Amino acid sequence: MPRLFLLLIACLTILSCRKEQGPALSTEYETSNYNPFASDQLFTDLGDLTSALRAPMEGDGLAIQVEDVLAILQRPHFFLGQGSGLWSLMRDSDQESLQHYLSESSRVSYQYSQAASAGQAGYLYSENSEKAYLVDEMGLEYATYLEIWIAAASFYRQVIEVQLGASFAHLDNDHAAAGEALTLKEQTWDQCFSLFGVPIEFPDDLSSLRYWGDWCNDRQEELQANVPIMAAFIQGRKAISDQDQELQSQSIESLAYHWDRIIIANLAFQIYKAEQHYGDIGKRCRKLSKARGFLSALKYYPGSALSTEVQSSIEQLLNNHYNVSRSELANILAVLQEL
Repeated sequence: MPRLFLLLIACLTILSCRKEQGPALSTEYETSNYNPFASDQLFTDLGDLTSALRAPMEGDGLAIQVEDVLAILQRPHFFLGQGSGLWSLMRDSDQESLQHYLSESSRVSYQYSQAASAGQAGYLYSENSEKAYLVDEMGLEYATYLEIWIAAASFYRQVIEVQLGASFAHLDNDHAAAGEALTLKEQTWDQCFSLFGVPIEFPDDLSSLRYWGDWCNDRQEELQANVPIMAAFIQGRKAISDQDQELQSQSIESLAYHWDRIIIANLAFQIYKAEQHYGDIGKRCRKLSKARGFLSALKYYPGSALSTEVQSSIEQLLNNHYNVSRSELANILAVLQEL
């Protein structure tokens, strides 16, 4: 068995042993008054945005128009009283970063007919594949990177940093809002669950997985995280109904811990695959673009198993997909092994 694969398995094993699995799984998510709010439309918006970013490589020869992509991001939806869709779920600094990324994506998209190489934006093909990837001068595929980055900056950030942050304990849980069957705290928890992107019968039902739910299930074989993270969602909802503040706090902690493990596992897997296909520059750039997307999510959880120092070091190593060496990718996995 390859050494790097053993490193990956060791890393994931260590991560899985750092804490208890969390609250035991109850029967199912509360369905009598469950309301997913606008999450389905938000998922659709992210899919439309990704399609728009990939359009230049789908044979239509159209460059990316920043205004069109921003219009998707700013489609109006009601999300717990907030304004317009995905855009409103992000930090102000992330909105500025996204403006930059979209401008760069548009610039690179005008090179859709140019073969890419180190220092030259354009398209890359994977070996034995007709599929092309549009990358910048350092090999970053914006469509792949931004799909994960936006899912982190909006969905994950809203759950971990905003909705279930310090203010959650003080939300009204005694009175349903006018014309509503739910308290504000119940509504907030339901919305957080809906943003994870799984059906209420998860993990028995693996249909219609979206984004984080899909990425969680992708790493099920290594992590076995499907049951414990669903348990955290279920028990947290029950604790709200039962007015059990202590169990609510435990559920939030368990949810954040397991979600962090899912992100790190996907980061490690993409780096491993990039190393495995190192000689295929198309696959290497695509896998490292995914890895950087997952790496970007870790900043939203201060309790991440990967310290900010380690995150910064990995970010620097992955800055240029052409220049990063195979041994540097192995070093990243070795760092993960030390957790």
